[in-house]
Amino acid sequence: MGSLIAGERSIIEEARRFRKMLGGGVRQGGVVAAAGLVALDHIPRLAEDHARAARLAEGLISLGYDAQKPETNIFFVSVPGPHETAAQLESIGVRCLPAGNALRFITHRDLSDNDILDAIERIEKKMGSHGGHN
Repeated sequence: MGSLIAGERSIIEEARRFRKMLGGGVRQGGVVAAAGLVALDHIPRLAEDHARAARLAEGLISLGYDAQKPETNIFFVSVPGPHETAAQLESIGVRCLPAGNALRFITHRDLSDNDILDAIERIEKKMGSHGGHN
């Protein structure tokens, strides 16, 4: 769809020149701009999303899953059969995306601390501990 760029006017002008040289143009640029404006309004909340991702990853690790400790609000959990596992999690209201041989989890501003605890409890009930390999 395009990109957002911030910086001094000279940098922005040079980026525009390169975009034109490469034939780039943005259709419906307002949609992208709106997303950028929302993101800017919520920058102070990013730390909360990152902390929730860390709590979710820690919960999964405590259940025996091979989860990465995240530095942001996105992390991966290695599982056999990621598509099947994602479908099982979806059936209990926990949404993630298959990504290669892993599941990709993302926390965001619509999730609360209680949502994270609830997800861990649901996963433990449905999948058990040790990454679902009891």
